[in-house]
Amino acid sequence: MSLGVRVFVSNNTVTRDPNGEQSVELQWMRQAGAGAFIDVLVATIVASLVLAFGRFQVDALPLLLGLVGLSTLDAGLRYVAIRHRALK
Repeated sequence: MSLGVRVFVSNNTVTRDPNGEQSVELQWMRQAGAGAFIDVLVATIVASLVLAFGRFQVDALPLLLGLVGLSTLDAGLRYVAIRHRALK
């Protein structure tokens, strides 16, 4: 059923925006993602150095889940801050 909707309905009812890649919200998301990437990269390097020099034994799964949570939270907060600055 979903394939039929996709083939017969979607192409006839939904029109693509030709300038969709130039939206302001998409630019804000790209800026937030780029900033969050740098933050997560620095946090990963710092955590790796602390674990290596401190000789701590930590499981990888909680660290990876924390890293995913950090990146999601960071990108979301950066997006909100960029949006707030732009709409102010």
